[in-house]
Amino acid sequence: SCGSIENVVLPDSVTTLGNSVFSGSKLQSIVLSEGMDSIAWGTFNYCSDLKQIVIPDSITYVSENAFNYCNALSKVYYEGSQTDWDNITIDENNGGLINAVKYYYSENEPLEAGNYWHYAEDGITPVEW
Repeated sequence: SCGSIENVVLPDSVTTLGNSVFSGSKLQSIVLSEGMDSIAWGTFNYCSDLKQIVIPDSITYVSENAFNYCNALSKVYYEGSQTDWDNITIDENNGGLINAVKYYYSENEPLEAGNYWHYAEDGITPVEW
């Protein structure tokens, strides 16, 4: 219940987030840190305003209810490939995450069609190719 926080960029020194840490908040976008390897139970549960998230390729596990009732989540910017994404274990009740459009990171403009993204000059903002 983080009140009015809408946008968050976590520094790489953050390696874990506790259960339900952003649950029910007004969060609209978040960039997770490279230091994280999992997303805890209920982390974004009931974040009905969450529209986009940047997930590092270090994430290997998404716990139950992490993205439960995140119905506005429409874009997931993943820092790895589609194959890497397919290897993430995603537990039950994460429809918001599962149903969002996934974009896969590419440093250079891809030659093939698909959902790709890269960072803007600020090193934080996702830009779709």
